[in-house]
Amino acid sequence: MKKVATIILNRNLPEVTNSLVEHINNYDGALTDVFVVEGGSDEDKLSKYMTWHADWSDSKEHGLRYSRGMNYGLSQLYKEGKFKNYEAFFLLTNDTLLEKTNSLEKLLDVMNHHK
Repeated sequence: MKKVATIILNRNLPEVTNSLVEHINNYDGALTDVFVVEGGSDEDKLSKYMTWHADWSDSKEHGLRYSRGMNYGLSQLYKEGKFKNYEAFFLLTNDTLLEKTNSLEKLLDVMNHHK
């Protein structure tokens, strides 16, 4: 297992989400496992990296929004017995823009410095 679980929340923007997943895998793939929560996305607008699809009627009508989407993703990790395997969680919306460099190494350094 890797040190960090990255959870990305998507709703109906698969190209944007796919691009973010590919960026993270390219620059931070050695440090993180990436999980994509589909927060009520339409069936034809799912990311090709979808991990979990919140597809009940309320989520399809209103979306999950950030807090519900992240709580859903974290609870899925817990239910699958994966939550305890990670030192940190990187929680992103699909429209997050990252520099073309490793992001998580710097964040982990800061976290470990303050332990």
